Amino acid sequence: MWSEFICNGDVVGTPGIKGKKISLDVQTKGARMEDILLLVMNSKKSPFLGQMNFKSKLVLPQGNAPVIEKLFLDGEFSVLSGRFTADKLQDKLDTMSNRSMGLKGKREEDSVATNLRGKFVLKDSNANFSHLSFGVPGLFVTLQGAYGLTSEKIDFHGTARLHGKVSHMTTGWKSILLKPVDPFFSKDGAGAVLPIKITGTKSNPDFGLELHRDKK
Repeated sequence: MWSEFICNGDVVGTPGIKGKKISLDVQTKGARMEDILLLVMNSKKSPFLGQMNFKSKLVLPQGNAPVIEKLFLDGEFSVLSGRFTADKLQDKLDTMSNRSMGLKGKREEDSVATNLRGKFVLKDSNANFSHLSFGVPGLFVTLQGAYGLTSEKIDFHGTARLHGKVSHMTTGWKSILLKPVDPFFSKDGAGAVLPIKITGTKSNPDFGLELHRDKK
């Protein structure tokens, strides 16, 4: 299966300067997300799998710098359904999904991330997301942050809206102790709205609560 792209724009040279400047409007529907991500990543493994719709302004200036360092993108994307390839992150989402819906056992299959959407700007090999959101059963996540294509560092902060209450996120005596604080985290019809963070690196992401987030 091949991913197809529709591109419109210019490829222009400047007298006395080596190479061409590429300026394109790029869009695709139903492309494999891994095909797009692997074009701009050093890794051979995509962090996410799924079919995506994508549109972006693409600028590739002249110069001898590596493509990843000089490539500029300003766009947005959406994925109907897919999954994260980092087992640690996917397992964490599965656990939160199960507990949010009151399921104590482990699912036989990974929870599929649905309606993944994002707006981003890629510049100087860093992707900055002004909006990134996705859902799994019982859980909807909204984030802002950045990902370093060269460093592979992750720095995202946002909220998780849970179908279940905070006390559902654990078991035994911890669950009992948390029941009195359930009303403080319930909001706008959600069982709980929690501040979260995804940090670390692509190969070793850290997904957790951020209860002491600094207020700016």
